Amino acid sequence: MKLILTCCLLAFFVVTPSVGFCETITVSTIDWCPFICPSSSERPGLLVEYTRAAYEKAGYKVEFKDYPWTRAVKNVESGKTDAVLAPSKSEAPSLVYPEAEIGVQRFCFFSLQEDSWKYEKPESIINRRILHPQDVLPEELGEYKNKANLKSLPYNSNYLKQTTTMLQKGRTESVLMTYYSMIDYLNKNNLADKIKLSGCVSSAKLYLAFSPVPEKKKRNEKIITAFEKGIKELKKEDFFKKLLVKYKLD
Repeated sequence: MKLILTCCLLAFFVVTPSVGFCETITVSTIDWCPFICPSSSERPGLLVEYTRAAYEKAGYKVEFKDYPWTRAVKNVESGKTDAVLAPSKSEAPSLVYPEAEIGVQRFCFFSLQEDSWKYEKPESIINRRILHPQDVLPEELGEYKNKANLKSLPYNSNYLKQTTTMLQKGRTESVLMTYYSMIDYLNKNNLADKIKLSGCVSSAKLYLAFSPVPEKKKRNEKIITAFEKGIKELKKEDFFKKLLVKYKLD
């Protein structure tokens, strides 16, 4: 309430206010710590803070709504929310993407400490039992997905706990997950001495992706422009580097 009131007072007293004052942008998210952490108000997530700061530069308020991944994408496809944080272009090709990415993700394989297997190239997954998030599989693995024993699980707040438990019980051989998310989970749950990194696939740029609904086209142009302008200003301030330090990811 305090934030909204401050915004509106500024809009009232400034003679030529920014077009974004008092407007709210709704963003679908998932539980994806340390990038997106819906359960923490003090540390809401690296990309959440970055997105909010970019839009605050133009006077917008951002409302984040937590969903399972598939629903998060469908909500923005239908126009129920303005945008979704934070797919790569291959994960949600129907959405509208700005030129500026918001980050980079690197999917990696994690296995038990005593397992000597390493991922070195796509062929490495042949005959390997692997768990991965539902609807998320790096493009470079596509050619060999039918030659590996892949099993997908819905990505939600229990995904990391469920997959690492299955790994420790021998129900799978490797778990595919983004690097920082898994490392953060292993450290917080004292599992770093039991589960290790076994190699990574190539990196992919992440975006704040917008709704493709025709009725939102004009609004999209406005809020994408505001976002990209905000990102440019934050880069000059080394804002993202400061967030990496805050979240102990530097």
